[in-house]
Amino acid sequence: MNSEISALSYKVFNFILKYKRASGGVSPSIKEIGTGCHLNSTSQVYSHLITLQQLGLIERSPHKARSIRLIGEHWSPYMEDLDA
Repeated sequence: MNSEISALSYKVFNFILKYKRASGGVSPSIKEIGTGCHLNSTSQVYSHLITLQQLGLIERSPHKARSIRLIGEHWSPYMEDLDA
């Protein structure tokens, strides 16, 4: 498995991070991620979420809405980018 994140997967990750920060920790829906990242279908969103899970950046409960959990030790370095 490739351990590097693609630009679009990073965009999805960053959208989730910003959304959770703005909403007090609530995860975005699949449709909100698609709209926010200009993805045309929910299958594209799912594909990027699977990639992020495989990279160990997020965890999800498969049958529970808004269940994306960011893995703290992996996403904390990205927080600096958002505060600029």
